Amino acid sequence: MNRRNLILGSSAALAASSLYPKISRASISGADRKFIFVFCYGGWDPAMVFCPHLGDGDLIDRESNSDTAIAGNIPYVSSSRSIVNDFFDTHYENILLFNGLEVRNIDHWICAILSKTGDTGGDLPDWATIIGQQQMENYIIPHFVMGGPVFAGEYPNAVVSSSGGNQLYHMLNGAFNYQYSGDTPLPATVAPDSRDALHAFAAQRQQALLSNSIGRRKTLLENSVNSLNTLQLSQPHAENLRGGSLDFERATTLLSEGLVRCVSMNHNVSPTYDTHSGNYYTQGVNLTALFEGLHELMALLESTPGTTSPTSSLMDETTVVVHSEMGKTPQINGSSGKDHWPFTTTMLLGSGFTGNRVVGSFTGGMNGEKVDFATGDLFDGGSVMTASTIGATLLAMADIDPGDWALDSSPITGILT
Repeated sequence: MNRRNLILGSSAALAASSLYPKISRASISGADRKFIFVFCYGGWDPAMVFCPHLGDGDLIDRESNSDTAIAGNIPYVSSSRSIVNDFFDTHYENILLFNGLEVRNIDHWICAILSKTGDTGGDLPDWATIIGQQQMENYIIPHFVMGGPVFAGEYPNAVVSSSGGNQLYHMLNGAFNYQYSGDTPLPATVAPDSRDALHAFAAQRQQALLSNSIGRRKTLLENSVNSLNTLQLSQPHAENLRGGSLDFERATTLLSEGLVRCVSMNHNVSPTYDTHSGNYYTQGVNLTALFEGLHELMALLESTPGTTSPTSSLMDETTVVVHSEMGKTPQINGSSGKDHWPFTTTMLLGSGFTGNRVVGSFTGGMNGEKVDFATGDLFDGGSVMTASTIGATLLAMADIDPGDWALDSSPITGILT
């Protein structure tokens, strides 16, 4: 029977499978785990892919041609976008959905900060930066940012950003643009002797500033020096240190080379997922492009060598986090759009968790249901999943104690492998 055509008769069908088999893969320690973060700005509509029909009491508006399908143990929304069907049918064993995640706000920027740090202040480092800085000695660039937003917090020396495009590449290569003084162009590159002299001068100035500084100023200067040293070490990799939306080939190359531990990118589309009008069309176009990219990424992870053993692939070593800062209202507004909504979905791909699984659920009014964090199962006496829950779970996957970061949630240990 084709999994796409298997319709779930009731929510009981989900509970029927209580076993979540683990994929037989190379054993990777949390300290060796790598991460790719894919951020979809604007607030995606979970009812377009992640929240299939829920039976009686379902008040959620969906596309007229949508239907419920299932791949393995994962129900999803089947529509005319065949790439979504192909993606789930091919990769369900390496997919986990957190459905009904509560973000507790409906402001884009605040929700973006929440979704990446679990806090609203913007002063804390994001999950990728925390994970990256824990292995500073093993990676030239612990957290490489191909697209924002990014929150470095107290660890700016763990982050290198190329989110502005190719400026970092040109800076590392010394490929300055021609500048004109009268009719005479300056050279495109700095001569080696001059560059050595400039480096020596900069080093002396750094040391002089540090020797006369104390407290927080000294810490900030030390981090700045470390950041400059990181850039200098990354110079041989300049060709791959470019920006670009959903450039998964470049991301997997950097991971496989052992240059970076975490890569962050933004699905930078126009119009964005902020679909107050034309929801079905624009969300459909954006989600098609997203899942085409993710389909490519999964193939790359499977075929690209890892770094921990001769036989491992990046699929064994990497967790991909795909998320948006918020969701969309259950029902269409007067402009054929949907508005901001504080419940959404986060999707994990790759390894490091029990795949072929959905944790949490939406109600018929598009709210989230409580979960037993010890098992990952629905439980009326459990807890609501928040952005902090996802963050705590990711930190635990990386062998980092979430309690060290004063998060207001514990991890969902029931999904850890």
